[in-house]
Amino acid sequence: MVAAAAPVRPADVLAAPSSAATAAAFHYPPPRFDALVVEGSGAFPAASVPALTRMPMVFPRDSNAAVPAPARVGVHHSLAELSRRGVEAVTGELRCKRCGEVRLVTLDARARFADLHAYIACNVQDMDDRAPRRWKEPALPDCERCGQRGSMRPVIPADKPRINWVFLLLSEMLGVCTLEQLKHFCEHTHKHRTGAKDRVLYSTYMELCNQLLPNGLFDMESERRKRIRLNIA
Repeated sequence: MVAAAAPVRPADVLAAPSSAATAAAFHYPPPRFDALVVEGSGAFPAASVPALTRMPMVFPRDSNAAVPAPARVGVHHSLAELSRRGVEAVTGELRCKRCGEVRLVTLDARARFADLHAYIACNVQDMDDRAPRRWKEPALPDCERCGQRGSMRPVIPADKPRINWVFLLLSEMLGVCTLEQLKHFCEHTHKHRTGAKDRVLYSTYMELCNQLLPNGLFDMESERRKRIRLNIA
């Protein structure tokens, strides 16, 4: 008889892999881009993410393809499952909207998610199911080639099923997506997709976070039930 696997705890997934990783993590506010690994002549500061002992790449180099995931559109494996498969980083492309310079950027998945988790935990009660300004107007990196400030935008494929949702989440650039693209994600994950963009954007953030770390802070239905009980009490 095979013993049941032990449940995955948030602390197990979010624990920093080393002191170096802690130094590389973001600290809110404001968002920073100093925890990025840049391939090519960098548009970003030198990376301080520790060397990865497992497979460092999630995405192919020719596009912002989807992270390894179940067959359903918009659904992704948890961080624990990705780690088990040897996936420790996610990669995506940024393009300067002024000069067209393209940079391939790799993020430490666990460190970036830990920072996002901390930010949401501190602010979720004040969000009222709407995306905060930092998500609606994401901070974009400067272009090192032409010097244009805030001009490096994520490359988002026209083919919606190929959108690099996990990279957009961990870089906090989901706000660059159009309302139509966000609704496409929510439709395929069976989440509320009507209303203003800030509501659909909030649902997208929370659903993606809940996929990476299920049955916790990001379970919107559970959190709403808790708030109702508190209001009744």
